[in-house]
Amino acid sequence: MNSSEYLNEYEKPLSYDAQLSKLYADKLGWIRARKEDWREDVIRVGVIGDTSSGKSTLINAILGMDILSSAVVPSSGVLVSCAYGTEKKMIIYFKDGGSKILKGEDVSQKNLVQYSDERHNPENQYNVASIELQTPEFELGKDVLLIDSPGLNAYGLEAHEKITLGMMVPTLDYCIYITTTKTTSDSHAREVLDTVARYGCGIMMIQNKLDAVRETPGGEKTRQQVIKEHYARLKKVVDASLIPDKERIDIIQISAINALRWRLALNEDRFCESSSEDYKESQFDLFLKMIKERLEELRLSIERVRLENIYDSIRDVTSEAAVKLDAIKLPELSLKKSNYDKKISEIEEFIDSNTFEKKSLVDRLNDSFDELRNAVNEEIIESNAKACLRRTKRVINGFGGDIFAYINYSNIRMHWFSSYVNVQNRDLYKKPVVFENQDVTFSFYEEEGQVRQKQTGMGGFINRVSGFFSKDKSKGYDYVTGTVKHLDVEAAKRDIIELLNKEGERYKKILDDRNKDYVSACEGFLKILRSEKEKFLERQTAEIEQKKLQDFYNKLYPIERELEQLVGTTIVWKAKKQAFKQDAKKIEIDDISLDILELSSKLKKIQNSQVMKSLIEHEKLEDHIPILLGWDEYCENHFAWNTGITDLNIIHLSEEEAPKERDDFDTCFFVLVNASQIGMEKKKIRAIKLSEIVKPNDYVVWVVQDFEELFNSDSTDEGLRNMLWLNEFSEISSRSIVWINHDNPIFNISFLEQQFSPKIEIAKQQEYLDYLRNNYSTYCDEFSIRLIAKSIMKVRV
Repeated sequence: MNSSEYLNEYEKPLSYDAQLSKLYADKLGWIRARKEDWREDVIRVGVIGDTSSGKSTLINAILGMDILSSAVVPSSGVLVSCAYGTEKKMIIYFKDGGSKILKGEDVSQKNLVQYSDERHNPENQYNVASIELQTPEFELGKDVLLIDSPGLNAYGLEAHEKITLGMMVPTLDYCIYITTTKTTSDSHAREVLDTVARYGCGIMMIQNKLDAVRETPGGEKTRQQVIKEHYARLKKVVDASLIPDKERIDIIQISAINALRWRLALNEDRFCESSSEDYKESQFDLFLKMIKERLEELRLSIERVRLENIYDSIRDVTSEAAVKLDAIKLPELSLKKSNYDKKISEIEEFIDSNTFEKKSLVDRLNDSFDELRNAVNEEIIESNAKACLRRTKRVINGFGGDIFAYINYSNIRMHWFSSYVNVQNRDLYKKPVVFENQDVTFSFYEEEGQVRQKQTGMGGFINRVSGFFSKDKSKGYDYVTGTVKHLDVEAAKRDIIELLNKEGERYKKILDDRNKDYVSACEGFLKILRSEKEKFLERQTAEIEQKKLQDFYNKLYPIERELEQLVGTTIVWKAKKQAFKQDAKKIEIDDISLDILELSSKLKKIQNSQVMKSLIEHEKLEDHIPILLGWDEYCENHFAWNTGITDLNIIHLSEEEAPKERDDFDTCFFVLVNASQIGMEKKKIRAIKLSEIVKPNDYVVWVVQDFEELFNSDSTDEGLRNMLWLNEFSEISSRSIVWINHDNPIFNISFLEQQFSPKIEIAKQQEYLDYLRNNYSTYCDEFSIRLIAKSIMKVRV
C-alpha cells in the first residue's frame, strides 16, 4: 500500500460514525489536505549554475529543443520551468490569473524571450507570473518539473546570489549544479554547495564543456589525463564542503553542446555536425541514467516521509482511544494541552518578532540609502565616481547579507513549526523565486586635451629613471595634443542613484513578500493547532460509546502496526558510478601522417608567433617586459605554446601569488580571462588589485582563453564585448587590446584587425571574408568563416 491508500484506510474508521467524525474533524481535515497536496504533487528539480556555464544548453538538451537562450537577462519575477507534455506547448501564466497557450511553431526562442527577457519585458511590464514549457521529448519523467534559475556569480553584488539561493533552494527537491572544467569556478562551487547543504537538498554536480578539454600543449598529459584531473579537482571541492553525506554527491562530466546538437538532429531528422561518437563521448546518456536513478530514490524517500506523517497521526489517535478504553488518565495526555499552548505561543512570538525585524530592516535600509543618495548627489566628481559606485555596491551587499540572514533564520523556524502540524518541509513551498541581477556601466565622452607620451630612445629612458629617483613624474615624457576620454559625471550620478533606487525597492519588496509568506503560513499553523487543541479537549470530556470506540480502535491499530514496520525500514541506495572513462581511445597512424600532424602544429605555432610579433611591432612594445597572469596552469601553457614567447614571465595566481609593485620598467601584461564567466573573472581581477600595478606606459593584453566554449554556447559576440570593456571596469588607463587564444589563429587575426582598423562596412564584409580566404587559406574552413561573419564582425570596437 502507498501513502494515498493508507490515507483512505485511515479515513474509513474515522468517518463511519457521525459522532467520531465530528470529534476527530481535525484529523479528517489533515487527511483531506494531504490528499489534495499529494494528488497534484510534482518533484521539483532546480538547475543552478554560473553564468555561461552551459545551463541553458543542458536544459535544451533535456527538452530536445533549442529554446532557452544563454544570452537572456531574466525578467523580474518570471520563472521558467519545463515538464513533460503530450504535445509541444508554451504556457504563459499571468499574475492576474489568466494564461496564454502557444503551440507548434509558436513554441520558439523568440516568443520565450519576449516574455522572459528583461530587455524585451522590462520590469515585467507584461505582468507574467511564470512560463512552463512542455514537450513529449522531455527526458526526466511525467512527474518532474525542471526549473531554470538566474545565472549566479554576477560581479559586484554578490549578496544577490545568496538571496537567490536562499529563496530558491528550499523550494526544490533536488539540485543540478552546473560548473565547467575551469579552475576559476572551484571556490564558487564550494560556496554553492555549502548553501545547498544548509537546506538539506540533494545535489548533482555537472562539470560541463568536456568537449573543450585538450591534451597539454607539449603533450605531457593526454586529454583523458586532463579530464581525470578536472574530476579529481571538483571531488576535492565536494570533500571540503559542508555537505554531510559526500559520497551521495554525483560528479558527472558532460558536453551539453554535443548532446544538444545530436538530439536536435534526431528530432528534426537532419544531418548533425556532431557525430554519434561526439554524442557518445558527451556522456549525456550517463547523465540521464544517473539523474533518473536519483529521482527514483527521491520518490521513495518522499513516500517514506509521507508514511511517517500518517503513522504519527494514527499513533496520536490510537493512543487517545486506548486511554479512553482503559479509563486511565496518562500524564502524557494531560501534558498534551500544555504542549499545544507552548507551540501556539512560540508561533505567535515569531510572527511579532519577524514583522518587527522586517520593519527594522526596512527603516535602516531607507536611512542608509537616503544618506548614500545624498552623498552621491553632493560629492560625486570624475575622479571619485568609480569609488562612489564601489561604496554603493558595498552598502547594497551589506543589506543583501542582512536580508539573507533574515530569510535563512525564518526558513529554519518555518521548518520547525511545520513539524508541529505534521507537514513535510517540501509542502511549505510551491514556487521558487526568480531574482535577477543589476549593474552599472559608466558613459564616457571624448575631447581634445594634453596626453602624456613617453620620450623615445635611450635619452628618454635615462630621463625616466632620473625622474623615478627624483620623484618627478614628468621627466622622460612629452605632453602632446590628443583625444582624452572623460567620464560623464551627471550620467554616472543618475546611474548610481537609479541602482540604489532599484535595489532599495527590490529589497523592500523581498522583505514584504517574505514576511507575508511567513505570517500567512504561521497563521495557517495556528489555525490547525487551535483546532487540534479544541478537539482534543472536546474528546477528553466527550462520552463515547465503548463498543464504537473499541471497534474504531480495532480498525486503526493494525494500520498503525503495519506502518510502524514500513517506516522502520531504510531505502537501499544504489552504488555510485564513476562518471569518466578509464581508458583513452588510441588511434594508430603511419609515419607520414604523424609528420604531417607535427608540421601542422608547428605551422600554427609559427603563424600565431608572427601575429604576436606584428602586434609588438605595431604597438612599439619591443622594450616591454612580458608578464603572463593566469589562474589555470593548462591555459598558461597553452597560451605560451600558441604565442611562441620564450621569455614570458608567468605568475600563477591560483597559488596565491600576485603581481607586486615593480621597478620603473615598462611591462606588457597578458591577463588570461574566461569570457564566458565574466562575472567571476571581474572578481578575480579586482582581487589582485591590477589597477594599482599597471602604470600608464604599460600595455595590457586581455586574453580570451575559452573561445571554443564561447562559440559552443552561441555567446561569442557577447563574450568579446565583455572583454573589450575590461579596461574600463578595471580602472586601467594604459593601452590595451583583446587577444583570442585558440588553436586556429584566424580568429585572433580577424579580431585584432577589427580593433586596429575602422569598423568594416556591411557592404564590404564579403570582400573582407574573401581577403581572409585568399591570404589564410590553411585556416579558413567554412565553419571558421561563418563564425567570423556571424559573431566576430558584429562586435563594435
